[in-house]
Amino acid sequence: MLSVQDAVQAICQYMFDQLDFNHFSYRRYYDDGKTINLVNSDADDNGRTYIKALYGEDLYVRTEDLKRMTTRKAITPRLMGFLTPQFGVADGLANAPFYRKQMELASLCNIGNRVGFYQRFKNYIEISAFGSSSYEMGVFLNFCIQNLSVFQNFIQYFRTAAEDLIEMAIKDPIMLSSPSTLKSPQSSVVNFVGHDFKNNRKITLRLTGQEAAILQQLSKGQTFKGAAKNMLISPRTVENHIYSAKMKSKCNSTNELVELFSNLAST
Repeated sequence: MLSVQDAVQAICQYMFDQLDFNHFSYRRYYDDGKTINLVNSDADDNGRTYIKALYGEDLYVRTEDLKRMTTRKAITPRLMGFLTPQFGVADGLANAPFYRKQMELASLCNIGNRVGFYQRFKNYIEISAFGSSSYEMGVFLNFCIQNLSVFQNFIQYFRTAAEDLIEMAIKDPIMLSSPSTLKSPQSSVVNFVGHDFKNNRKITLRLTGQEAAILQQLSKGQTFKGAAKNMLISPRTVENHIYSAKMKSKCNSTNELVELFSNLAST
């Protein structure tokens, strides 16, 4: 029996071969907070890895974009925007850090360039994305603009061809906050307390849960890339968290920070 990802791959295969694309994802965000996400699976399972990473980093959707989409109804899928490793440009889609992180994760999962579409229905928002690692950025943008109707037609075809998969996913959805109550994710804070006997002072290191988890990875000998892979986040995200932790701790180097963390975590 085919997995859901393999079934999506089978539905998309002809389109992939014709357009030289390698990624397709189909998402629905229901007004009551339910969401479903279907993605194809290639030989390296990059699609599923990418989706897991998006949810792991709270990058599945940006609050303001989802709220904006709830007010826009369209007969056909509407262009949401382009995302490439170089930049993001779109109808109302800003080149924000949120999307920069998405692009980094996409590149790690061999999804170099993406184009997205959305459509508002009675009680849910549908978002579909196509990705390809075969085109240079300029060629990709021109190709997509010239073939918008092809993508729109495929989305409508997919709804019908994947009807059983969609119904299965609806019965076992992922629960998020509803669009009307969605808030930016809050990071939990962990305090690591110790004593500096040399200077006779108490040390308190306040870290987010993500910062602490990354430092734990590094204290076990992982590199930035290794920690990123284990945690399903991008290396750039690891660098950003380490920079933030160094500022808080006033450590001059990553090695000094890791040593401080190791000493405090073991007390």
